[in-house]
Amino acid sequence: SPPTTLKSVHLFLTKAESKPVSDEFYRSEIIQGDLTSDALEHMSRVAVEVYLPLLTNEKNQDQWSEMVAKDVTETFSEFVANVQITQGNILGTTTLPLPPQ
Repeated sequence: SPPTTLKSVHLFLTKAESKPVSDEFYRSEIIQGDLTSDALEHMSRVAVEVYLPLLTNEKNQDQWSEMVAKDVTETFSEFVANVQITQGNILGTTTLPLPPQ
């Protein structure tokens, strides 16, 4: 099981699919990443600074209907708000989510 607290950055490896890893294609079958001591803060920042701009960019929504674009944006904004509220709960404070810019 993963450690409950992290004191520095930790590397993680996980299989992309639940099948044996091959010698030939292991680079695409294994996902690697790192976790900081505050994984929730990291996830929040990546969501707001990377994924939100990608999802709300009109060029990326060309093939979407207006209803789908609105639903994706609202659902993702709700996810980000819940992450911010959870961060506040962990710190023992009341946190009001910031609206997306």
